[in-house]
Amino acid sequence: MTDEEKTIRTPMMYINDVTKLFFARLRKFSDEQGIPNGYRRILIHLAHHDGVTQLELAKLSHVTPPTVSVTLQKMEHDGLISRVTDPDDQRQVRVRLTDKGRAIEAENKQNADKTEAMALCCLTDSEKAELKSLIMRVYENMESFDSAEADGNSKE
Repeated sequence: MTDEEKTIRTPMMYINDVTKLFFARLRKFSDEQGIPNGYRRILIHLAHHDGVTQLELAKLSHVTPPTVSVTLQKMEHDGLISRVTDPDDQRQVRVRLTDKGRAIEAENKQNADKTEAMALCCLTDSEKAELKSLIMRVYENMESFDSAEADGNSKE
């Protein structure tokens, strides 16, 4: 990349490029495992929020409820998740990882951690903390604009 190209590119363009490279590596790993790419986000959220409802899972993973429904059907068929009726509320179905799903997610997390470590190896711990803080602020700012627009307000 030339110096001129570096000058033209914005921070958001770099964030986008880093994200694409990161997820390309994760997709490659998923392909090697024979796990569809669409499963990864759901596996991640279930690893941290096992037993959520389908609607909660859709909100957590930022995927539409119909897409989550179809993906969960496939994941259940593949033995990665199970759906259990909530004993306290028979109307609710809880989604849980199976042992096979946990094992796959553990491998995915290990690969993601390794990829992140490779990407950040040139930064000090202080720089990593600063980078995380800055990216979180950008994310929160974008999220607040989205919320304001959804409420009919504009922050511009």
